[in-house]
Amino acid sequence: MQEEWYEPTRRDKLRAAAFASTPAGRRAHERDHELNMRCIDWRVRNEGFVPSPETMKSYEEWLAKHPELYKNPHK
Repeated sequence: MQEEWYEPTRRDKLRAAAFASTPAGRRAHERDHELNMRCIDWRVRNEGFVPSPETMKSYEEWLAKHPELYKNPHK
């Protein structure tokens, strides 16, 4: 089965919510978010990728937390 065809069951959703409410789940979410944003950053800088508006908002918030990664060329 292809990933994009996967439909989570009610049980899957409940298990994911239960894990997300634990300290380990929050750390895992933060780690995954950091990795995803670094991948998006690389794609934006090297491939000319343009994220969706929702992802762009999240990406800009992430960039604000990492000033060492963003160098304003206009300053």
